[in-house]
Amino acid sequence: MENVQEPAPAIVIGKMSEIEKKVELATKYKILTTFFVIVLLWHPTIMNYSFSIFMCVDYEDGNSYLRKDTAIQCWEGRNFFL
Repeated sequence: MENVQEPAPAIVIGKMSEIEKKVELATKYKILTTFFVIVLLWHPTIMNYSFSIFMCVDYEDGNSYLRKDTAIQCWEGRNFFL
């Protein structure tokens, strides 16, 4: 009768570890992809809101004022440099 040896437990654990690493890496890629998709979807909205702060509205008196704060006149004083 021939003596058959089973593989050492370290080899089995090593293979399980490789599978776990692949699953972990795949999960990281999925999370990273999801993050980038969310950023790409929110980017236009955030930029639109950010630039709307600097939008000016022309009034009948010939002056233009910031849409968000009508106390600040566009192209005058500190706002001239924005």
